[in-house]
Amino acid sequence: MKENKNTILAGGILLIAVLGRLIPHTSNFTPVESVALFAGAYLSARYFAFLLPLVVLYITDLFLNNTILRAFYAADDGFIWYKNYMLYSAVSLIVIVAIGSLIKGKIKMWTVGLGAISGSLLFFLVSNFGVWIHSTIYPKTVTGLVECYTLALPFLRNSILSTVLFTAVLFGMYELAKRKVPSFIEG
Repeated sequence: MKENKNTILAGGILLIAVLGRLIPHTSNFTPVESVALFAGAYLSARYFAFLLPLVVLYITDLFLNNTILRAFYAADDGFIWYKNYMLYSAVSLIVIVAIGSLIKGKIKMWTVGLGAISGSLLFFLVSNFGVWIHSTIYPKTVTGLVECYTLALPFLRNSILSTVLFTAVLFGMYELAKRKVPSFIEG
């Protein structure tokens, strides 16, 4: 019975994450990092906690890369199944799920807030490192890396703001549901 409830919970956060990435939004203002943190903190099936954010990321990247963002990949023929940046985003989400696992059972405002902010910072560092590695725009020097991070700073602000907001909503709604309908969440 608990696994069925876990599946319903996972399906709900999957829907939130997919919609949050596909509806029009400000750059880097999505719930994906929050979903990874939440999955690590609450989903009892560990493999599912790690798999869920990766599935969200891959499915939405497939759609976005082949529709809205297609102009960025004009040199690519056919359907885009994979781009190098996707690996760095996936690694970041795996680590954010692990951060969520660390706060599992220790859900407090400060642990969740620290998890959200550290997850956003980690995502910023890892994903932009990937941009620097694979881009022809930046020289492969320390100066090039600093330039890459510097030019990405406006995206960091949106990432932190969205992750803190969506994390507060996801964790807050779940904790409220635990208090108001404990038989559904716990049973």
